[in-house]
Amino acid sequence: MQHIRNLIIDMDGVLWHGNRPMPDIGRCLADLQALGINLVLASNNSTKTQAQLQDKLEHMHIDLSPEQCLTSADATGSYLKRHYQNAKTAYVVGEDGLFEAVARAGFDTISPEVVSHIATDNPEDLRTAADFVVGGLARNLNFELVAMAGLLVRAGVPFIATNADASFPSERGQLPGAGAVMALIETASGIAPTVVGKPEPIIFQEALERLGADASNTAMIGDRLETDILGAQRAGLTSVLVLSGVSTKADIDTSGIQPDYVLADMNAVLEAFQDIRATT
Repeated sequence: MQHIRNLIIDMDGVLWHGNRPMPDIGRCLADLQALGINLVLASNNSTKTQAQLQDKLEHMHIDLSPEQCLTSADATGSYLKRHYQNAKTAYVVGEDGLFEAVARAGFDTISPEVVSHIATDNPEDLRTAADFVVGGLARNLNFELVAMAGLLVRAGVPFIATNADASFPSERGQLPGAGAVMALIETASGIAPTVVGKPEPIIFQEALERLGADASNTAMIGDRLETDILGAQRAGLTSVLVLSGVSTKADIDTSGIQPDYVLADMNAVLEAFQDIRATT
């Protein structure tokens, strides 16, 4: 990894499990930056606002600027702003982080109640009731929220997802992720969403822009073969799997997705860079 000057680092399963930080993670990231490594955190988690994420980092003694923290909600907001310049209204299935990102991109939101009235009184107007449906993890999920999203997408409203993660790691184990929520809407409508987050290229492109880097000198560090590692490979990045989250050594043995490097955790990543600096 001698050529690596920039790291894109996943959050859940790499820096923490739920609200439990990995050992010495704040010191680890500070030491990497002291070695001259530029960092951007990039997570498929779309639930937290910028302020909530900064509070979490501060609580875990991680000192990074908001510009160094990229969520799939942030990347989705940027994507919507670029591709729906004349749009005004969004139907959102998600939590605070996604609502904030959509609002920051300049869009208003329409509620399930309003969509329900349109579907009942003027169903032909569903196609123009919203300019797009955008979704992510929604732990406040209920039937009406999903049902109205399905009606809009079935009527022809564009469907965008922050990510397609089937699950996410927590203190209790693997819990249903945004992909599980989006599967409900896809099944109801028969339409698959455009996905912004890993392993799709959109979020990697934004991370590289924030780093001022290119793929040739950048590595992705993550805990999931099917998102972090596959996405890194598609984007032309060096891929580093850490075994502190979802994917295991047994998964590597049976997967067609093979990382460039496999390390135990972020402390092992730091040790690898320290060894490289000591010999150069």
